[in-house]
Amino acid sequence: MKRKISKSQLKKKAKAQRAKAWALLSSKLRKETPFCQKCGRKEHLQVHHLLPRKLYPQLLLEESLLIVLCPRCHTFCRESAHKDGLAFAIWLEQNLPEKWESAKKYLNGSFVQQDEAIN
Repeated sequence: MKRKISKSQLKKKAKAQRAKAWALLSSKLRKETPFCQKCGRKEHLQVHHLLPRKLYPQLLLEESLLIVLCPRCHTFCRESAHKDGLAFAIWLEQNLPEKWESAKKYLNGSFVQQDEAIN
């Protein structure tokens, strides 16, 4: 007899799978780009989502929407990605236009969510 899996167990399993996938992708990106893409620093690198994870959870692992940053450029300085989104967006458009275009594509709604594609 098969054991029935509860919804909470399924959610925990899915969360663990996403966390593992994120850890692998983050590590891969930091190896491929071993420096902050904004200032060039090489220590304590982090991967930043160009679109908010809470608003776009379906794009969590979309490589075209990820950028490698040091903690200063990611969170702490005045023009960081999290403190001044507008300044960061202007910098992104001027310095990494392919990332900017990818983010714009998703913001303009030119993607189909997985749920919609199935129906």
